Amino acid sequence: MPSAPNVFKEWQDESKAEEAAREAAFEESDFLKGMLARTEANKRIRKRDLEDKYCKRGAQYGFGDCADFKFDKNGNLVIE
Repeated sequence: MPSAPNVFKEWQDESKAEEAAREAAFEESDFLKGMLARTEANKRIRKRDLEDKYCKRGAQYGFGDCADFKFDKNGNLVIE
């Protein structure tokens, strides 16, 4: 009869192996790859939106890199 610590150790090793297999399968899944791609695309979009927001604010108050730009009421750049 195996001793209690050995049984626990075997159970723990099996559990770790199963968890590693599930983790590896998830990392290779199409779902995760799709989510990472969407995250990167959204990251670029949010960065651009934030830059535009601060540019418009700087133009409104007349300071910063966008101080000379003019925007209409809809937030579109007016080229004169």
